Amino acid sequence: MTKPKPIAAMAPHRVVASNMAVNGLSRAGARQLVAAGGFGGPDRHQVTLFDAQTGDSRGSFGTERAVVCWYAESSCDGVVAAGFGDGTLRLWDPRTNVTRELATLGGIVASVAWSADGRHLFTGNCGDNTVRLWDVDRGTVVAEQKTKRSATWFVAMSRDGKRAVSGAGDKAVHVWAPMEGRELASLTGHTGKINGLTFFADGSRVASASQDRSVRVWDLDGEKELFVLGGHTKEVTSVTVAPDDAQLASASSDGTIRLWDARTGALESVLSVGATSATAITYSADGGELFAGCKDSVVRAYSVPRKATSDRDKLAGLLELVWADPADDGPRAVVADFLGMQGDPRGELITLQLDRAHGTTSVERRRRERELLALHQREWIGPIAPLIESTHVTFERGFISGCMLKAVVEKGKPKRDPAWSTIRTFIEQDGCPASLVAHLLALGAKRKRL
Repeated sequence: MTKPKPIAAMAPHRVVASNMAVNGLSRAGARQLVAAGGFGGPDRHQVTLFDAQTGDSRGSFGTERAVVCWYAESSCDGVVAAGFGDGTLRLWDPRTNVTRELATLGGIVASVAWSADGRHLFTGNCGDNTVRLWDVDRGTVVAEQKTKRSATWFVAMSRDGKRAVSGAGDKAVHVWAPMEGRELASLTGHTGKINGLTFFADGSRVASASQDRSVRVWDLDGEKELFVLGGHTKEVTSVTVAPDDAQLASASSDGTIRLWDARTGALESVLSVGATSATAITYSADGGELFAGCKDSVVRAYSVPRKATSDRDKLAGLLELVWADPADDGPRAVVADFLGMQGDPRGELITLQLDRAHGTTSVERRRRERELLALHQREWIGPIAPLIESTHVTFERGFISGCMLKAVVEKGKPKRDPAWSTIRTFIEQDGCPASLVAHLLALGAKRKRL
C-alpha cells in the first residue's frame, strides 16, 4: 500500500477572516478587500467587504435568489460590481448601502472589470458567450461582441481602458478593444482552460492561469508569449501581479502559492497552504502582503518576501502607480502612509486632501493644508518645476492638479516626466512649449488661456 504524501507545514500567516467561502478577491482602496462568496458556505449569497488588517466586516450585499457567480470588483469610488447566478449584474455602494441592478442578461455574468475612472465596466457572460462594455451611469451597453468559440468565465481590463482580455474553455486568451467591441488578437499556447487573468500595471502585459498547471505571461504589443511559469503539480486556480509589476503570484490546487520575478520568470519562493488550497489571491495595495481565499473558508494574509530596495526606490515605485492611474485614490493613500512613516509632511497633506475629496474636512484641517503648502509647495512641485510658474499651482488629493506653463524654449525633443499625468487644467501663456501643450491635451487636461 502506497503511503500518502506528507502535507507540508503551512507557511507563516495571519488569519483575516473565517467562515467565508471565497471564489475571488479584489482590492478596494488602500486597506480593504472585496470578497465574493461563491458556491457554498454561510455567505454564499453575498459579497462581503472587509478590512484586510482587522478582518472587520464593512458590509455585504447579495440576492437570496442566486449565488455570486465568481467574484466582485470595486471601482475607484468604492462601488462594487458582481454578477449573480440569476443572470443579474448588480452594483453596491458600501458607503450608502444603496444597491442597483444594472441589467438582467440571458446567462450569468461570470466576471467583471472596472475602468480606472469608474465610468465603464467590462463583463464576461458565460450564458450567451458575450463580452460587453457598460456605461455605468446610463446603464447602457457601449459595445459588445460574442466570443464565438467558448463561454467567457474570466475578464480583465487595463487601467486606461484601451485593452481587455477574456478567457475560458477554448484555452485561448482573447484580446479586445473594449470601446469598439472588437477582438484584436487570440493568444494561444495553453493546453487547458483559462482559470484567471490579470493585467500588469503598465497595460502592455497580461498573465494567465490555466488548468494545464502553468502561468503564461504575454506581451500584448507584440502579441507573443514572453515566458511560461511551470512547477505546479495541479491546475493553477488564480494569478495576480504586485502593484509595482515586479512580482507575480500563482495559486494552485496543489496546496502551494508560488512567487515569481515578473521581469525574468525566475521562481523566488514557494508558500505552502497546508492541507487546504487557495482559490483566489491578491496583493495588498503596498505589495507587502498576499491575501489568499482558501477552500477551508479562511482568508489568510502571507508576508511576501521581496528583494531589498531603498526607501527612495520604494517611493519611486509608489509614485509610478499614482501617475499610471491618476483617478485611483488607492495608490495616493499608500504614498501618504509611506511618507507619514518617514516623517515627511507631504504624507499629511495627501491624507488631508484625500479626506476632503471624500467629504471629510473642517476649518482647522483646511487651515493645516494651507500651512503645509505655504511651507513646502515649491519643493513638492518636483521634476516638472522648470516648466511651470511656482506661484500658479493647485494641489488636489496631494498632487498637482493645475498650473501655469512658463514661456521657455526647449531644445530637441524633450522626454516628458510622468508627473504631468495628475494635471487636470493648465494655463497657456504666449511662448510656452507647443509640444508640452500637446502632451497635456493628450493626457486629457483642459487648457485655459491667460
